[in-house]
Amino acid sequence: MILLCGGPDYGAYFMSALTLLFFIAFVRAALSSSVVARSMNQGGLSVEGVEVASAEYYQAMKEQLDTHGIKGLATTIKTLPEGGVGKPMREYLRVKKDDVIFYVCTFRLGTSQVFTYWQIAPKNFWRRFWRIIPILGNLIIAMFMPVTLYKIDVSSALNGIIQEDLKAVTAQFSQNKGIRELNDVDYVRMNKLYSR
Repeated sequence: MILLCGGPDYGAYFMSALTLLFFIAFVRAALSSSVVARSMNQGGLSVEGVEVASAEYYQAMKEQLDTHGIKGLATTIKTLPEGGVGKPMREYLRVKKDDVIFYVCTFRLGTSQVFTYWQIAPKNFWRRFWRIIPILGNLIIAMFMPVTLYKIDVSSALNGIIQEDLKAVTAQFSQNKGIRELNDVDYVRMNKLYSR
């Protein structure tokens, strides 16, 4: 673009580049928002000979979580796909407090019942969006969306609570079904059920 005085309009070039940068930031933030892309921590336990319906297990987990009296803790059932188009869907118990999110699941795998939990990073579209923009983005994040020690503490504490409650509820179902008592070896395997 040429101005009347004959020189190039660098302002228009700058605005075009800035628009392109915002568009790229928007696309990247949207693409990274899936649950799998945001998974952080995972643990689980496989118990031979136990068979538990997911609805029964999720109800027991909800009741166990309620015993802690955590304000603002919400549990809901979410349905997520097992694979791509045409694949079955699986129910998960979603546990959420503020930006801390966990998905708890149980399913049969051969003769075993598998109990898992996933910690999911918050779906913070704007944080990802602003992070892509140099200097200004970091300033906006620091001012309006800071990660604090309190948020990290809540996340860590809830991770421990979910893990302990998963152990307690799983042990309860094992005892009710007449299965051996779970031991330290089972719990050591909890964090190594899947390696990614």
